[in-house]
Amino acid sequence: MDDTFNLQFVAEAMSSLIGCRVVATESEGPALDIDLVHRYCLLEVDDNGEIVKRPRFEEYEQGCDPRRIRRDEETRRCDCLKQIFFNFSRESRSIFIALHDCSVRELRRKIQEILSIDEPLSLIYNYQTLDDSRTLESYDIQPRSTIHVISEDEDSNWLKQIFFNFSGESRSIFISLHDCSVRELRRRIREILNIDEPLSLIYDCQTLDNSRTLESYDIQPRSTIHVISEDEDSNWLKQIFFNFSGESRSIFISLHDCSVRELRRRIREILNIDEPLSLIYDCQTLDDSRTLESYDIKPRSTIQVRREDEETRRCDWLNQIFFNFSGESRSIFISLHDCSVLELRRKIQEILKIEEPLSLRFNCQTLDDSRTLKSYDIKPSSTIHVSYKLLGGFPGYYVVKESFLKPQFDYDYTYGRDYGRQRRGYERYHLPIGWKKIGLNVEKYGDNKWLGTDTDAWPISYHGTGYDAARSIAIGGFDINKGINFAYGKGVYSSPYSDEAEIYSKEFTCSLDNHRYKLMFQNRVNPTDLRKENKEKYWITASDQNIRPYALCYKRIG
Repeated sequence: MDDTFNLQFVAEAMSSLIGCRVVATESEGPALDIDLVHRYCLLEVDDNGEIVKRPRFEEYEQGCDPRRIRRDEETRRCDCLKQIFFNFSRESRSIFIALHDCSVRELRRKIQEILSIDEPLSLIYNYQTLDDSRTLESYDIQPRSTIHVISEDEDSNWLKQIFFNFSGESRSIFISLHDCSVRELRRRIREILNIDEPLSLIYDCQTLDNSRTLESYDIQPRSTIHVISEDEDSNWLKQIFFNFSGESRSIFISLHDCSVRELRRRIREILNIDEPLSLIYDCQTLDDSRTLESYDIKPRSTIQVRREDEETRRCDWLNQIFFNFSGESRSIFISLHDCSVLELRRKIQEILKIEEPLSLRFNCQTLDDSRTLKSYDIKPSSTIHVSYKLLGGFPGYYVVKESFLKPQFDYDYTYGRDYGRQRRGYERYHLPIGWKKIGLNVEKYGDNKWLGTDTDAWPISYHGTGYDAARSIAIGGFDINKGINFAYGKGVYSSPYSDEAEIYSKEFTCSLDNHRYKLMFQNRVNPTDLRKENKEKYWITASDQNIRPYALCYKRIG
């Protein structure tokens, strides 16, 4: 690797270790503190012999240095990062990515990491299969767009996505609209639902005929097919929707003679609740004794459902808006003309059952507590984007510069041999054979005697960087996963052997070359605070101030 690649590699490696964006740049910005990262990644055991689990890096940093301000999801996203969604196997997830320069190949790699799968995937947007060599921007993919992900063993060029709704739950399916028969679609839906009972498929208020194709019904991509059991009389059934606790479901019912009482009963059955419910349509509370037709409720209308023990509200000034938090959308009824942002935030916190401060955004603006929703021209059915609020207006990333590294101390041990002749202090130096080393700038510690090669030097150890992997290692025959604690008590654990530290090293994929690597730190340990256990395989340090990083080691594994 050249120096430029090294710096970019280190930025990505550090980002994977701390879960925050790290940028390789000579521009001004919040400098990443290598000592803080190192301490954050240490394997530390408490008085009970249990691994000390670190909080999010931003919270850890705040606890270590009160001058630093806690940041949140919103500010961690650099201006160039935008949220998009991807749908795989009927599950939708979100990802933050730079749309203007991110390639389809890079997006696919990130999605494979999130899904923890290695199989080839096809990415589909606007009914096009995306080409690896192009950027997302070239496809005019906008923030909050949805990418559809399918296995490459399907021929996605002729597949189109449609939705089907069964028992109030909506799912998607990719299928050929021009030659797929209704019978084939029904068979595929039965497979997905894992049911054998006869089903009726309804589109545009028509029951679909098995012998016809979907194209003959002019079914378009993204259309929704409604699925019901054939023991229901679908000719007079119409679909309406009801919204309860932010979740929308559908129901088929006879609008001309169904009473509000009957609809309420059916909704209770679907929700599996016995408590009293109020049904609201067009800002009116529906009367049990009347029919749905008397309220001029049409097919595909939405009934709002709430518990009757909720605070009584005047429906004529309540409007429905939506809020999106962590990729999940919910609805809330509120007065848009006089409700303040502060009041909306409080209600959202109640719904989410969280006490942490939240940041609300609409139309790319962060909403001010003192203003009303009306002042932002928020309309019914608008969506507010919600994230954790971190104070201080931090730019949302850390910076590593060339000065972060000491390239004169880089070394390649990939094909080296250890003859057992090297020592640091009074301890043998076990070389990290099979690894490459990137030297880090540790001038902050002042006197560099601890970095020497004579008897005043601190001896060398290694430690991995993966908390989850650390929980799976066995120390002295004690298996952490079985609930048995570390055998050697409280302290910071490292090892003079790189192959031991490798067991709980962090893995990540570098976007620069699309290869996968393991990471571990090379440290110096204060010999006055050093306890050896398990035939000197493990070194335990009482204070994290007495174990210092001076190199990042990496090994390519794929």
